[in-house]
Amino acid sequence: MQPDVADALRHGPFHYALRVAIKARGLPLERLRQRLVAAGAPVGMATLSSWQSGRRRPERPESMDAVVVLETILGLPQRALVDLLGAPRRRGPGPRVTKAPRPFGQVLRQAEPVVELMAEMDWRDDRLRVVSAWDLADVAAGSRLVAVETSVVLHAVTEVDRYLTVYYGAPGIDLRETVQFEALSDCRVGRVLQARNHPLLVAELLLDRPVPAGETVIVRFRVTDIDGNSDTEFCRFLRAPAQQVAVEVRFAPDARPQRCWRFVREREGWPDQRQDELRLGPSGHVHVVRNAVQPGFVGIGWEP
Repeated sequence: MQPDVADALRHGPFHYALRVAIKARGLPLERLRQRLVAAGAPVGMATLSSWQSGRRRPERPESMDAVVVLETILGLPQRALVDLLGAPRRRGPGPRVTKAPRPFGQVLRQAEPVVELMAEMDWRDDRLRVVSAWDLADVAAGSRLVAVETSVVLHAVTEVDRYLTVYYGAPGIDLRETVQFEALSDCRVGRVLQARNHPLLVAELLLDRPVPAGETVIVRFRVTDIDGNSDTEFCRFLRAPAQQVAVEVRFAPDARPQRCWRFVREREGWPDQRQDELRLGPSGHVHVVRNAVQPGFVGIGWEP
């Protein structure tokens, strides 16, 4: 498999991965349509075009059957495209980025430190909504979380010039000595504050330009932790609905777990609403992609 195809399948989204895979295969859309018809999974030219442009996505059972056939025609691994679609979207109105976020206390068990640090930075996070988010977490020997790279698409509810992110580290140390925030695009690192008596940091990412209300911005950044917090799961939490969340965990060769699973959880400490086994391939990567995500947690757990 070509590297650009493998990368697109790993990170998504679906329409981009489909477009890259079609290009790599060298099949015109008309020829692709003919092969789908011959395989008993007919799809129109306009539909194929809208799938690879992102204007529409497969949702009906017959469309999902066609995606499975597409994987075979394009020479892709089984479920490579299907998994990028995540759960089917609900019919009717989906989550709205204008809906007020839940209070931190309705998602996190220890919300006070986060609220206090954001107040110290004079920040109300109802100014921004997360439209979509992608997290890539690196796990080293000892089940240590040593780095997280994040891309978020943000929608400005009011004009904003910054974005705040929360990081939980190893307890009992000065995280500012071991954790580094690095801006990768469209932002720069501002203040970084550590909570008193809690192993968490809140970092301020200053946007390259003020974003007017109603517009979007894509922010990319990386967090590295030289000590690393030994853990058995990594997840993203949301306080408001989002269109898509992708979480990927990359295990070092000497950190490969015995088993992995993906989960959805409404609140910290609550039982999982959904849990599915994940198969760890030779690359040491596993991921979960969910669409129309409700407030709560989406993540990956593992048994070291």
